[in-house]
Amino acid sequence: MSAKASEDGFSLIELMTVVLVIAVLLAIAIPMFLGAENRAGDRAAQANVHHALLAEHIVFTDNETFSTSNAVLRAAEPRLIYVPGVPIKNSAEVYVGMNATGDTIVVGVQSLSGKCFWAREPSATPTRWNTSTDCSAPPAVDDTGFTLDGPPS
Repeated sequence: MSAKASEDGFSLIELMTVVLVIAVLLAIAIPMFLGAENRAGDRAAQANVHHALLAEHIVFTDNETFSTSNAVLRAAEPRLIYVPGVPIKNSAEVYVGMNATGDTIVVGVQSLSGKCFWAREPSATPTRWNTSTDCSAPPAVDDTGFTLDGPPS
């Protein structure tokens, strides 16, 4: 038998290096994951706006006027809940507001990130999105901020 004993395993320096590399990778990955989660929440909220607009189109086709009634709109799109105020964050609630003549509506949702997405649709022209993602109060139907062709990022 040899006088020198065999030393197996890793040294403390090697183990600390591995832990440091893992910590650096986690420091990079976690913010990226959270950013992706917020972006996915924003896209889901925007999809809810589109579904609410489709429900409004169905109602408008049948009645020649838009509606703010939860019962009427749920008949067209039952997975959404239509509310008269700011919707709850990351929920199926959709704000619906209408002008006095019933030919222009505003719909909005609040995403996981806390942004609100507002869209206005007059019966005769394309949908316009509001530049504001503020959730303090829904914008007026005649708000001048509805200038975007698509949702704000």
